[in-house]
Amino acid sequence: MKSFILLFLENYWVRKLEVVFAVVIATMVLSFIGMFGRLTLKVQVQEALKWYSNESPIVLLISLVINFFVTIVFEKGFYGNK
Repeated sequence: MKSFILLFLENYWVRKLEVVFAVVIATMVLSFIGMFGRLTLKVQVQEALKWYSNESPIVLLISLVINFFVTIVFEKGFYGNK
């Protein structure tokens, strides 16, 4: 049964996930282009730096937690339950 589920996911869902990721990446690219296009005044640059300094630690913490969970799941699958 697991083999059929994996074959189904491989044939039908992988392409849909690729489209979802492509849309997310395209949205990020367009927003960054718009953000950098608008940052021409010094006041806007200072505001952008303020938001960047507030947002960066939060994003890094979330990334660390996600990587931690991925490592735990990989370790459980690789070594199994003992």
